[in-house]
Amino acid sequence: MKFFTKERYEKGQVYGYLVYPENDEYYSIVKERYAEKESFYETAHRRDFSIRKSLMLKYLPESIKRGVYDESINPFLKLPPLDLLIEIKEWCKSVKNEYENTVLSISVFI
Repeated sequence: MKFFTKERYEKGQVYGYLVYPENDEYYSIVKERYAEKESFYETAHRRDFSIRKSLMLKYLPESIKRGVYDESINPFLKLPPLDLLIEIKEWCKSVKNEYENTVLSISVFI
């Protein structure tokens, strides 16, 4: 039987953080809104990224970790390169499937 473990919870935290907009237009709109506070926006999101960094390094595959080290996967600053974005979406899909299988196995048990 599968359970919600600390590991699954932490993976879910990384999964929930790595959500990207459809295109770069989003970032220009956000930067316009925060024009006078742009340094605050970037500083806050870099700090948020650094808080999650240890979990990302713990759970993301090696091929994605390069984006963690150079912060190119920070979803609040810019879109990562396409090849990296594809890998991130595949990893997120596997985490989502793992979560759904856990929910399904628990609901069948109940």
